[in-house]
Order: sequence, then C-alpha cells, then structure tokens
Amino acid sequence: MTPRWAGKLFFSRPIPYDCEELAQNLRPADRQEVAAAYGHSGTAEEIAGYVAASADAWVCHTADGLMCLFGVARWRGSSALSPVGIPWMLGTSIVSRNASDLIRSTRAYLAEMRKDYPLLVNFIDARNEPSLRYMRACGATINAPAPYGVEHRAFHRFSLGE
Repeated sequence: MTPRWAGKLFFSRPIPYDCEELAQNLRPADRQEVAAAYGHSGTAEEIAGYVAASADAWVCHTADGLMCLFGVARWRGSSALSPVGIPWMLGTSIVSRNASDLIRSTRAYLAEMRKDYPLLVNFIDARNEPSLRYMRACGATINAPAPYGVEHRAFHRFSLGE
C-alpha cells in the first residue's frame, strides 16, 4: 500500500529513524512482551531487524508523533501452497489515545496481509491486555494462554483466517 492518510493517521514505509524513535518511546507492555518472548530489550537495531525480516512493514504517525510500526513476516515452516504470515506490531503510548482509529485503519492492512497469507498467526503476552483488546477488535481468534518464549510466560496464540 502506498503512503496515505486515514483520518488522523498517516501510514508509510518505515525508515531507520522510525526504528530509533520507536525504541526510545516503546510502550512498557510491548517492551515487556519482546523481552519475555525473545529476550530482547526493544533497541532500534532489534526493531530494524523485525522490519528487515518482514515481507512488508508500515509505520503509523499522528500529529503527536510515531504511533506504531507493524508488519508481516512469512512463517518459515509454511509452504507456497499454504503460506502463513506472522503479523507483528510495536507501539508507543500514542496508541492508547488513538486505539479506535488504529483498529479501523489497520483492518485494511490485515486484509492486505491476508492476500499473501490466508492464515496469520502470532503470540501476545497475557499481560499485554491492550494488544489482546486490539486483536479481538480486529476479529482475531484468541486461544487460551500457554507457556511461550524465552521466559516461558503465559502467551495467547492469536490467528486470523482459521
């Protein structure tokens, strides 16, 4: 998708500075989730790695600044006949002030992801209630929590397209 305004939100492709800005302002719940899943602290280099590993990635800004960075990576175990995508999103505190706008706008991006990946799957830290609410509002199926990640904490598997 090309850069575009969606109400108060502006979506475009991320640039390296976006990774730096996000790392400096990452929501505590997202920083905690990244640490529990991967043992990372949410540095700009780590976030740039998520972008580089993605088949597609976008950044969302508001008048207040960078709100979130999100994308989709191909699950390595999926086949060409049944590709599975791994959607991800990391945000700043601006997300909480614009949650309903973000939900409405990112549904189009999730639909775009599903053109290439009929099934989207990832995990959310059970402590990250804002992200769970977001995925529920986007129509995801949320499974019961189970141990996941380097810290073996409770995470919910979510999916779109099953």
